[in-house]
Amino acid sequence: MISEIDSPSRPVAPRLGRQPALDGIRGFAVMLVVGHNLEWPGCKGGFLGVDLFFALSGFLITTLLLEDHVRHGRISLRQFFVRRFLRLYPALVVLMGLAVLAALLGSRPVAVARIALVTASVLGYWSNWLLIGNQYEWTGGLQHTWSLAVEMHFYILWAGLMGWVTWRRGRDVHLLGWIAVGLAAASALWRALGWGLHGEVNRLYASTDMRLDAVFLGACAGLLRWHCLANPDRRILPVLNPAQVRVIEGVACGVLILLLASVTQQSPLPYLGGFTVAGGVAAVFILTALLYEGSWVARLAAGPVLVWLGQISYSLYLWHVPASKLFSVSRLAGFGLPLFLVEIIRLAACLAIAAASYYGIERYFLRLKDRLQMK
Repeated sequence: MISEIDSPSRPVAPRLGRQPALDGIRGFAVMLVVGHNLEWPGCKGGFLGVDLFFALSGFLITTLLLEDHVRHGRISLRQFFVRRFLRLYPALVVLMGLAVLAALLGSRPVAVARIALVTASVLGYWSNWLLIGNQYEWTGGLQHTWSLAVEMHFYILWAGLMGWVTWRRGRDVHLLGWIAVGLAAASALWRALGWGLHGEVNRLYASTDMRLDAVFLGACAGLLRWHCLANPDRRILPVLNPAQVRVIEGVACGVLILLLASVTQQSPLPYLGGFTVAGGVAAVFILTALLYEGSWVARLAAGPVLVWLGQISYSLYLWHVPASKLFSVSRLAGFGLPLFLVEIIRLAACLAIAAASYYGIERYFLRLKDRLQMK
């Protein structure tokens, strides 16, 4: 495991900066989710794309918090959460506002109390628990925000733990690594136990305590990368030649394809380790893409289409479910269009709305966040 405590006399890992390969992996993940929710053939297992997202989030948040500690000698939780809300909240508020407006003006009446409850759960980041309680009542097309709630709970837990550890022990990546491994294993085992005891899929799928394995595996990847770059003479990961890297990535890719082709949300495999494996595959891709020469994942993921999809992935994730309902198959098929053209129009609509959200809303607040990060 990770064995060194960073000290001022040791080199530190260089700032991560913009990594096209990570954008590309994120773009691939969001298209898995979109394909699943649009019910494309062969995408029944696309819901595992959320676990790729979780792992990327765990990696990036861990890296950003360590970099914050290097720059300022401490982790500022206030600054961290201000930056997170500037990144995530504006587009979410707009989406929630339009969902409320549609409910109030729609032909099917929705109780004001229900609208208020859903609004509070989405903007307060506890919509996963509301979904667990009752998935059949009105959600405004926002049932997919359960994953945003899980991520926010991770931010609170992990930022608090990292802030405490770095305050008491400095950048002790050894201790942080064992905490991350322990929490990932505990979440995976707790979920497997839940499947064995009651098999209540809603609870197993969306509850925070049972979906933390992938995100903490991503955190482990962030700590491993940091250790390897800050301690090149004592790196934990082996030195691999390009051929070995390609073999590892090929095996990981094969495992992911097998999972995607064989699971559904009702089958036992995701809950008995499938989510963990998907998160682990993402962690492998992150590490090989960033640390090793000859990574074909890095080369493919850095392609312009996947990179662009990764850049708009948050907006695409937010808007693709309501957009797919607005441009439903039944509505478009009523124009006599062939099915393949219907699906192209639906995807184009999702991408157009997501791009409008990204360039019209997110970009402004991203610039504001970047200015704040430089302070």
